Amino acid sequence: RESLARALSRAERDEDRSALLVSLGQLHEDKIPNAKLAADYFERALALDPCCLPALEGLERICRTAEQYPRLVEILGAQMDAATDVAVRVASLVRLGELLEHHFVRPREAVQKYALARELDGSSRAAADGLERCWHAMRDWEKLAAALEQRAATAGEPREAIAALERLGEVRESKQQDLEGAFTAWRQVYELDTCHVTSIQRLARLCEKQGDVTAAAAYRARLADLADDPREKARIHVVVGEMLAPPERDPACARIHFERAVEMDPRNAAAWEQLQKLAERERDMMYATFCLERRAENTDSARAKANLLVELGKLRATLGDVRGAQSTYEYAFETDPTNEAAARPVLEDWSRRQKWADAQRACNVLVAAATRDGDARTMLKLLRLSTRIALATGNIERALVAARAALDMSPADEGARDDALHVGHELRGRPELHERVLALVAPIATDAMDLHPT
Repeated sequence: RESLARALSRAERDEDRSALLVSLGQLHEDKIPNAKLAADYFERALALDPCCLPALEGLERICRTAEQYPRLVEILGAQMDAATDVAVRVASLVRLGELLEHHFVRPREAVQKYALARELDGSSRAAADGLERCWHAMRDWEKLAAALEQRAATAGEPREAIAALERLGEVRESKQQDLEGAFTAWRQVYELDTCHVTSIQRLARLCEKQGDVTAAAAYRARLADLADDPREKARIHVVVGEMLAPPERDPACARIHFERAVEMDPRNAAAWEQLQKLAERERDMMYATFCLERRAENTDSARAKANLLVELGKLRATLGDVRGAQSTYEYAFETDPTNEAAARPVLEDWSRRQKWADAQRACNVLVAAATRDGDARTMLKLLRLSTRIALATGNIERALVAARAALDMSPADEGARDDALHVGHELRGRPELHERVLALVAPIATDAMDLHPT
């Protein structure tokens, strides 16, 4: 310090004295900490040379530490005027813009500094970032979009251009409701990187919003190409197919996508279902049957599987495959022994073939359904059949109960009365059941006596 002071006292030229004062200021800033004295030396240097950058930089550091922001604005402005090197001037402008933006919250003033820095150095990312923040804070979406377009156009790397275009797409769509502008931005992203998933998703969605279903389907198909997981590929192909499936669009192309889906994931029930619908629309019932078989085969839920099998049985019946239909109904009932739609056809067939044990299971399901629905006519018919099945299987208790229930339900029904008499006849040699049999047939006998002429 003393040697610098002696040199300062001997110096005659202003530029030498200014340099020595800066050195003294830096000494008191770093080695012998005394911010006030350091600032005084820097100020004296500036008095001799207003364009002395080292003195201005020293004062900037001191003002930042002391949070003397109004003075810092003056110093940064002086730095900008004093700098002869473009890079230094741009850096000063950016720091001044950041101070105005963040501390003083004056984006309108800050944006002028960032814009000037951007003019001096079109590659300045800090200036570009500042412009974006200020235009966003001021909600000037058109100027923000213009800044993003310029940034994308001047980007040195595709990655930087893509990042700017992504933000541009968001602004165009969400802030300006400009779907065409958003589409253009995302399309530019896609052209820079044809594997950019987000851009493809946005392009597909924007096409849907604008009613261009064919283009939306094409972009979604591209997503399927990029997916790694076969199931995900299949899911996307199904989505694309559903977009194209309506008759007024492109059902032929839709079928191709559904077929690709089942190639990728043979268990994709949605794809098989859509293929079935297309086949039915085209009257290709054989292929519709095949698709329905695949749906049932690849369904895990017993209830859903049984429902599909019933549907398959009906389809086979319409094609004249009676035996195939019946086998399918049986498979459906074995898959879900509570399935009423399957129980009806198998009950009739098993009763005809005298497969009484199986017929009883189906009859029980339908009796419960008729009870639930309050269908007395069907209930009577099933109780009579249950009586017949019970006698055939030797289930005397069930025969008595079923015959009694049928008779109670419709005492005047000739069939129910005949069944009761038949049960009584079959059990005539069972003394232990005499009272129950008598209770069953006595009302019928009483009615008969009442009708006999005196």
